[in-house]
Amino acid sequence: MRKYCIEYDGNLSNHMAWVVVSLLRNNVEPAEVRTRADRYATRRKLDLVADLPKSDAVITCDNINTFVNPYLKDIDALIEFFDKEVDSHGMEESIRTHLPRVIRGCGAAVFHPILQVGLGIESRSPALVSEGLAYMHARSWREADQQQIDASGHQSLFETIQKWCDITIATKDTIQSECFDKQFYSPTPNTNKFQLKTLGCLTGLEAFKSPLRLPKEEDLRSELLSMFLFVSEVIVLSGNNFVVVHGLTSLWACITTIEKAKLPYEHQCELVASWMRGFLSAYLVQGLPGFSEVVSLLRCFINGDLSNIIKPTNTLPETHNWDTAIQTAIPYDEEHILKAIWMMRDLKQYFPSDISDRLFLNTAFHLAYDMPKEHVGTPEGNSLTFSSEHPADTISKL
Repeated sequence: MRKYCIEYDGNLSNHMAWVVVSLLRNNVEPAEVRTRADRYATRRKLDLVADLPKSDAVITCDNINTFVNPYLKDIDALIEFFDKEVDSHGMEESIRTHLPRVIRGCGAAVFHPILQVGLGIESRSPALVSEGLAYMHARSWREADQQQIDASGHQSLFETIQKWCDITIATKDTIQSECFDKQFYSPTPNTNKFQLKTLGCLTGLEAFKSPLRLPKEEDLRSELLSMFLFVSEVIVLSGNNFVVVHGLTSLWACITTIEKAKLPYEHQCELVASWMRGFLSAYLVQGLPGFSEVVSLLRCFINGDLSNIIKPTNTLPETHNWDTAIQTAIPYDEEHILKAIWMMRDLKQYFPSDISDRLFLNTAFHLAYDMPKEHVGTPEGNSLTFSSEHPADTISKL
């Protein structure tokens, strides 16, 4: 996959790795995966690395901090540096060493850099971890994400989100009027500069300047899983909003990176806080779709009462299971649907079956059937064969 650039068509992220891993995690045969990866490259008109100018930068551990910027001009030199780091120190240690430098601003590029890191560590692919760390350094925008963490006290993630929602209701018109600058705004999903400007406005408010409290270390993992469930429901309430889907998948990446790289608690908090700020700014950029319903849902999570969202109406026909969900989604070759369904399927094991079988699966079919058509490809190649080859093995062959 290294023959294709990490971005294409200006500044859209190359999703080939997610196509490959999502299909392999759903046991599609490697030969079929390679066919679909080639088709993705053609359909998205991916740029070839060989066609781009080479960076003459020499990056070392001593000067790496000077290469943290929101541009890609040194991406090949960054990838070369992190290839050596991962080869010498392993994936987990490389993530623990270098990720803290660029945790702030992880919402930049609509979360795709942290997604690449999470995908790499989950699939045990050193190449993807290297690319992810390089992408984080090339696209992180630390200056727009400066809120500090208050280590003297603790607070639920949902209480923090509730506080931010109250602030957003009171100030959203002002924030949006300041941010809707035509030179930053684009109607396409890739609103990176616009999102960053919104994040800058949010962090400029007094409430976002005050230090942020997060859950205790022993509570953080369970709260992150609950937040994942919450965002999966926000997808439905927002009408499958494209950026909200990225909020779900990037949260999966945060959870996966925290667990598999064994990040220290301090860095877990930094990553979670940065993700929340990035997600809120992205959601605001999109116009807060389904906001009143989202606020009601938030209250259910704060009160620990999921009975209002786990209803008989959420029950799907017996024929609607995880296999049929992915079979429904696969023919469209739509990378965002594929990765979101796989990631919900991956984390459903941590929830009671009445939650995973009603809420997650309901969202999966909502995506498979109702994703906005401008983000969905033409159904092709409905005949699939299945295998269990490890993703890292197939990735190395592409």
